[in-house]
Amino acid sequence: MSDILAKVRWSLFERCLIAARKKCFWASTWSFADKNCQFDAYVRLYKGVFLRSVKVGKASYISRNTQAGFASIGNYCSIGPEVIIGGLGKHPVNQLSTHPAFYSPHLRAGISFVNSETFEELPHTMIGSDVWIGVRAIILDGVTVGDGAVIAAGALVNKNVPPYAVVAGVPARVIRYRFDEQVIDVLLNWKWWNLPEENVQKISAVLEQKEVWRVDEIKQLIAQCSV
Repeated sequence: MSDILAKVRWSLFERCLIAARKKCFWASTWSFADKNCQFDAYVRLYKGVFLRSVKVGKASYISRNTQAGFASIGNYCSIGPEVIIGGLGKHPVNQLSTHPAFYSPHLRAGISFVNSETFEELPHTMIGSDVWIGVRAIILDGVTVGDGAVIAAGALVNKNVPPYAVVAGVPARVIRYRFDEQVIDVLLNWKWWNLPEENVQKISAVLEQKEVWRVDEIKQLIAQCSV
């Protein structure tokens, strides 16, 4: 199927079929996702979003003109405009040549000297849950961004990001953590983003009111959700 036909099918039919199957799914007419993409409920894709082989978790939204490829995006992620997540392709720097003709049979440049792949060109990129990625950030292929992390606007992320870290810069580096180590441990064990909607509703008012958290307060929320 040609790229143009695939985009027409997405715009006219496929995004509507997904919306019929997935609760509150919405995608702009001017977005695109290929047949290898998967979506959960409450996902939103804005104008200019372009996805290839991407899995998007519950209640995550992707802002305008963002592209992602060969990636998984967790639940409750906030992805800003003009972001790039994976799908760029890696090249071997330790071989005599970095050209794909020597490691890929897919004719990237119209010529190949191999019959099978000898280098992983598109390693999977993993974005955890409750991650915020700022405008024009770039997440390179094969990187894992931990749960709760924040990627600053314009950051170039070329290595794994720990959970709940705030990273910025080119290349990105950790500038601080959102919470102390004990709070992070409790949150990672709890994984509130996997709770049923009715449980999240119980604690939503508290989540938006507090800015400083202690372990005992989070444990109270956990107990509240289990009632």
